[in-house]
Amino acid sequence: MNKSKISILISSYNRKLLFRRSLFSIAMNPPAQSFEVIVADDGSTENIVEELENFSPSFKWQFIKVDHEEFAKKTGLKKFHNCPALTNNIAFRQSEGEHIFTMGNEIIAYQDCFNKMINDIPKLDYYMVMSTTYDLRKEILDNIGEYGQNLTKQMLEYSKQWPLQSKEYRSDVTNYISLCSRKVWEEIGGYNEQYCGGISSEDSDFVRRARKLENFDMKISDGISLHQSHGGRTKYYETDQNIITTKRFNEGVEINHKIYYSWNNSHKNPQEWEYGTLGIKEIIKNF
Repeated sequence: MNKSKISILISSYNRKLLFRRSLFSIAMNPPAQSFEVIVADDGSTENIVEELENFSPSFKWQFIKVDHEEFAKKTGLKKFHNCPALTNNIAFRQSEGEHIFTMGNEIIAYQDCFNKMINDIPKLDYYMVMSTTYDLRKEILDNIGEYGQNLTKQMLEYSKQWPLQSKEYRSDVTNYISLCSRKVWEEIGGYNEQYCGGISSEDSDFVRRARKLENFDMKISDGISLHQSHGGRTKYYETDQNIITTKRFNEGVEINHKIYYSWNNSHKNPQEWEYGTLGIKEIIKNF
């Protein structure tokens, strides 16, 4: 089988209605080169496969059901709210692309985002490209339609007006869609699955290890990714007890700090097991 030029990896957990717009944006604004979509799902209670099946004519996809309980049994690590390290790694191990995009299941790849980022790839073996990101406010989300088909440049400009450091609508995070070479992922050994997600440590750790590689460059692209504000992140950081307790949040902070500050400046993933191999329960493909 010929390798797809591009793989788009998506970590998923519910958010079905938001995810529908993400998939629509891929179908309507696809990369110019051959591509595949790999979804690693961490125990959704919603029918995410059904959403993928609706887009079957538009692109090749895989759905990987992740069993975090099996992962916890073999590693001793508890599941933490909103951690994409394990799901990203599992998706990568099932992918074939030379260029690897990662994006959340609440992200819209606006207009020519993928191709803009591809065009900004540095001419080096090891690279990363991050997309500029803006939050779409609730009043915009209420008017862009089920698939986001009514989204306009005027709506985007409205969302860009709001302060970057706004507590609820933070728009200065660049890694909602990121791109790296397959060689980067393989050389550093993927994300460190010991991190607890939602406190950015696993992302910044991935980048700092990548930056240790010789012949590496990183760019911020003017490709635009749009985050569909849904309240989850704000509530998360305020440790809403219905999402994550203060005790569990503090436990996660302590775990992350311990791992982060024990880093030995190597580019290699320090975890003891092979990344992206534990917790695969089922794989469904449309090809």
